Amino acid sequence: MKPTCSGPLRTHGNNTGHALVAALIVIIVLAAMMGAITVGLLTEGRYAVYEQRRLTAYYIARSGLEAATALLLADAAAYDGLADSWSAGKKVRDPVTLGDGSYSLIGLGHVTGRVLSGLPGIVDEERKLNLNTAGAEALQALHPALTKDIVKAIIARREKLPFADVSELAAIEGLDARALGAASEDTPGGLASLLTVYGEGAINVNTASPRVLACLGVLEKKQVQAIVDFRNNKQNPDKPQAFKILAEFYEFLNLSEAEVDPLRGKLVVSSSQFSITSVGRLSEDNTVVRKLRQVVRRDDEGIVILRTEQLQ
Repeated sequence: MKPTCSGPLRTHGNNTGHALVAALIVIIVLAAMMGAITVGLLTEGRYAVYEQRRLTAYYIARSGLEAATALLLADAAAYDGLADSWSAGKKVRDPVTLGDGSYSLIGLGHVTGRVLSGLPGIVDEERKLNLNTAGAEALQALHPALTKDIVKAIIARREKLPFADVSELAAIEGLDARALGAASEDTPGGLASLLTVYGEGAINVNTASPRVLACLGVLEKKQVQAIVDFRNNKQNPDKPQAFKILAEFYEFLNLSEAEVDPLRGKLVVSSSQFSITSVGRLSEDNTVVRKLRQVVRRDDEGIVILRTEQLQ
């Protein structure tokens, strides 16, 4: 007898169909994986190129910092004024081409990091009021945002822990942080541009703004204006002037010994600490920008870097 078959019949056609479906699934999965890998590689490639451009812009900006310190070292005068090469020279005013890009020594908002057109990228800290040493009256007279209660809070804070940066004022309760960077007609850089945490607290009469000179409480309004007029040299505006020694400054204001006494230790004609802001960018892609700020001390030994930070 012939053997009988029990159960369903299996055909070669069904097996082939299942194999084709499985193969198609595998191909689709592999294709998706390859597509994802390709997209990933392309993305990584574009990111690598972007980072390389940012790195190039960074080193261009660093070159700007180096050029600025060279300007400071080249200034051998015993006094510092607004006409000095580090403040008003061509290398400060104009962008400098370097390789595939350029750097600019230009003012940047201390808090916002935004470019402040018309302001130099090298600023002496002695033109500002020292946040850690200034008296309550001077602070309150400096800016409307520094009310009596705010100043009390500032002094209480610095007695516990001195301010390491002007931006820390934003943490003072009651102070409108927007005032730190809010520009006004006579203060393009906002409150932050009037204050410093560097230096010994003496003010450079050749570079300080009228606001800072007036807040000291020892100079009358007409005296402050006379100082500004002397520096601006109205008869020859292209050649600003500077006081070479303090005795010349006292004589210019016709001050008596009794009037000079309150000023002793509060004023200088030279600066030792400077903040430098440099912006590096690529010529081929203006969207790739790096902004650096550095604070340095200049002394008989050369330049000492106190702080360096990236703003962008």
